Amino acid sequence: MAGTPDTVLEVIDGGPEEPEGPRSLIAPQREIHVDHRPSDLVIVRLGHRLYGPFRSRARREESSADRGWRVTLERTSQNKIWQADEATIARAGGLVKTDEIRVSLDDAPPSKATQIQPIRYSIIPWRHFEKLRQVGTNIEILTDAEILGRVARDHLRPKNSGSQSDIVESTRWATTGLMHRSKQHCYPDIGL
Repeated sequence: MAGTPDTVLEVIDGGPEEPEGPRSLIAPQREIHVDHRPSDLVIVRLGHRLYGPFRSRARREESSADRGWRVTLERTSQNKIWQADEATIARAGGLVKTDEIRVSLDDAPPSKATQIQPIRYSIIPWRHFEKLRQVGTNIEILTDAEILGRVARDHLRPKNSGSQSDIVESTRWATTGLMHRSKQHCYPDIGL
């Protein structure tokens, strides 16, 4: 994933660290509630660690009293994400926090609005993120379907250490539905 000098990664709070770790962030039912629409690319704080970047998908909560936003997360194009703890980021000077910003919820400037929302932002400019990548670590984060696919692939394929001709013969026997026994495998009649 490549950003531009204008890219800003907003840091949103995902709550306390969870037993499932950062995988919980990409669970389909997982929503993070925030008080404003986040940027398209976000870093998420879980406990004292930051993870990302993720693509954020936000929808407005019109029915709630605080009129906040529900955010779901998707990985960027890779299954690897960056991870660092808050102390590492503080030492590297990568996190920028704003003072309180007053935002109008009406169709009027804040000075004339009847509904004002105070917001504080935490951001990481892309140039800082590029430096932070050097001090953080990349971890693999997989969806449930990807984990299931790996398990199935690893456990359903025959483990044959024979020659290529033995493998071809075993495959031919198995696909014709006949019982084939070798020293290591038994292919049952599965009706193929």
